[in-house]
Amino acid sequence: YMQHGLSAVPVSVSQKVIEGLPCVSSLKDLGRDACDYGVSVITPPKVTLQLLDVISELKIQRLWLQPGSESQEVLQRAAELELGLIHSGPCLLVELGFNP
Repeated sequence: YMQHGLSAVPVSVSQKVIEGLPCVSSLKDLGRDACDYGVSVITPPKVTLQLLDVISELKIQRLWLQPGSESQEVLQRAAELELGLIHSGPCLLVELGFNP
């Protein structure tokens, strides 16, 4: 994101800093403006499934499931929660031209 002038807030329970940016440990830490964020999910399907209810609770409507983060159960739950969803496509980092 930063490579293209976009802002990002990394969320990680195990890291304090990612790519030089301070992390929050939960989407709930984004505060009341969380609904203004889009979320790029880079977690295994089991973790993704747990995140969906939090994402819905925070009224986050833009969700991009990166390859490997989705499953039929995840897609079904996201549909039940009426989440705006991009899935089953290319990796965001590749599409943005991320250069490691």
